[in-house]
Amino acid sequence: MTGSPLRGKAFYSREWALLKLQRSLQGCPGGGLLVTGGPGCGKTALCSELLWPVSEPGRRAALGARVAAHHFCQAQDARTLAVAGFVLSLARQLEDCGSLHGYRHRLQHSAAHTALEPGECARDPDHAFKR
Repeated sequence: MTGSPLRGKAFYSREWALLKLQRSLQGCPGGGLLVTGGPGCGKTALCSELLWPVSEPGRRAALGARVAAHHFCQAQDARTLAVAGFVLSLARQLEDCGSLHGYRHRLQHSAAHTALEPGECARDPDHAFKR
C-alpha cells in the first residue's frame, strides 16, 4: 500500500469530481473504479480526499469506507511505479479487506497463491493480476 503526499492537505474546487465518483459507484454496487489521467490533473488530490477527507463535501460523500484497496503512483519513487509492486499491494489489501469474505482463503488455496509469490509476480505481473 502506498500513501499519498497530499494526505491531510486542503482540497479545493473539485467537489464535482467527488460527486461524479459517488454517482459512478451508486450504479455499480461491489464494483470498482480506476482513476487515471495525465500528470498534474489532480488524481492524487482527488483520491487523497476520497480516502482521508478534509473538506466538508469529502466528508459528506463518505466514499473512503467503500475503498477495498488503493495505490498511489509517485514519479519520484520507482517502487510505486513497478507493476509487480502494484499487483502485490492490491492483493494484500484485498486479502485483509473484511468485506470480501472468502477472498483470503481463495488466495491461499488456488493458483493465485503461486502467481502472487513476489518472484513469480515480478516475472509475469499481468498473469498475477488476472489470477
